[in-house]
Amino acid sequence: MSTQYISPAQWMGRVQAARSLGDTDRCLDILVGGLVQYGERGEYQLFAGEVYSSLGLYCEALQCYDAAARWSDPLHFGESGTVSGSGSFPASALGLDRPLAVEALLCGSALLAGLGFYEAARTRFDAVKAVDQGDSTAGNERSASASASASASARAGLALELVRWAEQARMTEDGGFVREALEKSISICDTAAARLALARNWLAGGAPELAMEHLEAGRKLEPANAEIQNLAARCYLALGNPKDAQEAILRSQMLGDNSIAGALLRQQSAGVVRIATEDQ
Repeated sequence: MSTQYISPAQWMGRVQAARSLGDTDRCLDILVGGLVQYGERGEYQLFAGEVYSSLGLYCEALQCYDAAARWSDPLHFGESGTVSGSGSFPASALGLDRPLAVEALLCGSALLAGLGFYEAARTRFDAVKAVDQGDSTAGNERSASASASASASARAGLALELVRWAEQARMTEDGGFVREALEKSISICDTAAARLALARNWLAGGAPELAMEHLEAGRKLEPANAEIQNLAARCYLALGNPKDAQEAILRSQMLGDNSIAGALLRQQSAGVVRIATEDQ
């Protein structure tokens, strides 16, 4: 029986419908069949990668993401450009006006970071950085704007995945390596979660001043974040500023911090203030 031709929109709709119905086998059959017809186009490889990722087929997803990035500039990156999960992705593979490739690389980076392969995620992000810098150097503002717009959600996803990875890696990796992941997260998409994690890292490393710098930045991003106020109080206590610590604790309470850690911090702060008053 000959293969029925369907439009790209119909194909994508059928894939989404099968996935929403929980029919994984049919979803994959439709997906593979459509890739035979449309797989040479980067936007369809990107779509396939998202579907594979949602189904937990991470190797297939990564292959599609990398294929989407390669498709965007076949003159620079031909058939020899196959990328493995732990390999590098050369920045020369991408041109200066490649928003789809940037999004594909960032999706692949987020996937790898979420699985704990931070080094492999970083190689793809380094390629993205090279493209972004190239856009700026060339003065191609419209291209850079389109690239940033097209990959905004992918950037945010990668940034949060790096924060999650860093939080898990605190138990096994040294502080400097974890900070590098968090700093990369901020360079991709500045979030309060990354600022808070980085501040926590610096405070644990005995640098409350540096921790406060990131907490101030985090406050601007999320003024109503009680956890930021809680950690700020700890920093103030470490810096010997009990009055500022009490004010931060009060703000955290007003924002709804009723945790056990918050209660212990309030008790600790009260003791420090009492001792400071007795010394006067």
